[in-house]
Amino acid sequence: MNTNTLIVNKIRELYPDIAYHRIHTTATHLRDQSCWMIRFKKDKYVLNTVLENSDAALLLSGQQCMSLTVEIQQISDSLKVLELKP
Repeated sequence: MNTNTLIVNKIRELYPDIAYHRIHTTATHLRDQSCWMIRFKKDKYVLNTVLENSDAALLLSGQQCMSLTVEIQQISDSLKVLELKP
């Protein structure tokens, strides 16, 4: 299993809202910038966020990282509001 898949699987494991809202998640390592680009997509809504290598290491060790926790909470809150609209 490659590291991209490991990162995505850890995100799904540590942040159950991703599975609950059926958000498609991808991870791409940006070697020239020493970070990860994480993409969350749900229907027509897309959010790209940067994950530092140190935060990716936290994820792989089974711990949540603050930056991703905040992003995912915002996504979850926004989707809950959107689902309430007629």
